[in-house]
Amino acid sequence: MSRSFNVAVPAENWPSFAEMNALIAARGSPLRVVPPETLSPDDPMGEADGLLSLIVEFRGKTQEMDAYHRVMEAFDADDTNEMLEQIGAPHRVNPGMHDWSYSFGPSIPPEYLAPYCILAGILVLDCNGYGYEGQGPSFGAEDYGRAELAEADRQIALLDAPAPIAPPKTRPAPQPKRKLFGIVPVNIWTLLAGLVVVLMLAECVDQNIYNFTGTGPLADP
Repeated sequence: MSRSFNVAVPAENWPSFAEMNALIAARGSPLRVVPPETLSPDDPMGEADGLLSLIVEFRGKTQEMDAYHRVMEAFDADDTNEMLEQIGAPHRVNPGMHDWSYSFGPSIPPEYLAPYCILAGILVLDCNGYGYEGQGPSFGAEDYGRAELAEADRQIALLDAPAPIAPPKTRPAPQPKRKLFGIVPVNIWTLLAGLVVVLMLAECVDQNIYNFTGTGPLADP
């Protein structure tokens, strides 16, 4: 099941690409947003109703993030406020505010989750935004933003953690073979060979007894 998150930011506080990168650098996060070719670094971060593919550099690697940015119309604000009321959030939004949202599934890797959390945390803490989870009940301002940045730190720690070393494969120690009368190892082939020897000896003894007693087969005249 995917989860969706939003940050509502007042129009006067919505950053440009350059401003966002300055805020990211001030936080010491290994992230940079990359303006599309149609926009300059001084343009507001994202088009008025777009930003479906946000390009970022995270830890020196360029990657595409799925995010959505819009400027709220009156009906958007009404729908958002109704949802905020349903999840128990005291905050309300106004038309003209910027709304930044993203969603991800349960198996999102750390290198993709961390940038979302960094951007959400900065939009809340440094741009006077308000964060909320689409399905609730996570919402708030300062505590929400700090929780997002803390989650980003946890994801980065996962990337920096050394890979677990698999224990060397060991073969089970050989079990000592049991011996018959302390001499001959007991296994199926030994038993079969012993049985053949016993039968041959029995046949030889039986033949000698017949010959000695005269009960054996008569010789040809």
